[in-house]
Parts: sequence; C-alpha cells; structure tokens
Amino acid sequence: MRATRRELAAANVTVLTSSGRSEASLEDDAWQHGAFTRALLDALNDPAADTDHVGLINATALAHYVSRDVSSLTGGKQNPDMEVRFDTTVFAVGL
Repeated sequence: MRATRRELAAANVTVLTSSGRSEASLEDDAWQHGAFTRALLDALNDPAADTDHVGLINATALAHYVSRDVSSLTGGKQNPDMEVRFDTTVFAVGL
C-alpha cells in the first residue's frame, strides 16, 4: 500500500476515478460493464474526443469527455473525479 501511494504521488501520474468519493460506480446490462468503462471506450473511439484534431487525446481532454459522458449515462448519479498532473498526449483516438 505504501508503494502504491508513493507511485500515485509522482508528478507524472494522472488519476481518474470512476466516481466521486461518496458515489457508487453504476453498471447496466445494456452497457455490458460500468458507465465509466463505457465512457472511456467511447472516448477512445470518438474523433470528437480529439480536441486538437490530430488523432491523439491528452489526459485532460479524456477526463472531460469521460466525466461528461458518465454523468449523462447515469443521470448525474455518478461523476468521475480526476487529478491531472501529467497532461501530455498519450492516447490515440480511433479513426
């Protein structure tokens, strides 16, 4: 546990959680997984998540897309939380 805390405190780590501290992470059979996973997969396959239109997405853009999508999917009952400390482009968006 101590090693995990140390790694999560590093300057090059972004933490994106599926829900806020006092919220449950919701699932639905129609999604075949949770709202967070659905939103994450949607973001990685949606060219609109690529705010710079270069085929890549940075951590902040990903977090905003996922947060908006999860809140919409769950009627505001689940709201992902994020701490972005490393915001370079690291994800390729499905084209």
